[in-house]
Amino acid sequence: MFHERIRDHRGPGVTAPVFLPARLDSAAAVQLAQTLADRQGADLTLDASGVELLGAKAMQTLLVAGASWRASGHALALANLPAGVRTQLSDLGLPDLSLFEGAAQ
Repeated sequence: MFHERIRDHRGPGVTAPVFLPARLDSAAAVQLAQTLADRQGADLTLDASGVELLGAKAMQTLLVAGASWRASGHALALANLPAGVRTQLSDLGLPDLSLFEGAAQ
């Protein structure tokens, strides 16, 4: 399940970060896609601090979303990515996360 932290100090147009689950497998990728679709049109930060497994389908979902956010002039941040997940990304052939640069924090 995806969790959101609501912060009282958010300004207009700033959305609460979405906290990603520990396992982003194929089943979680479907829910991730829906969560992202619901939040299009604004800058968004995805907090990956609790992620332990990032599967190929979830990574594909994130890459498509990153491209979509960038094309619409908005930022999509993948924040607090654990070292183990970075290794998984490298194993998938995706060590470069520049698609998520310059995103809202």
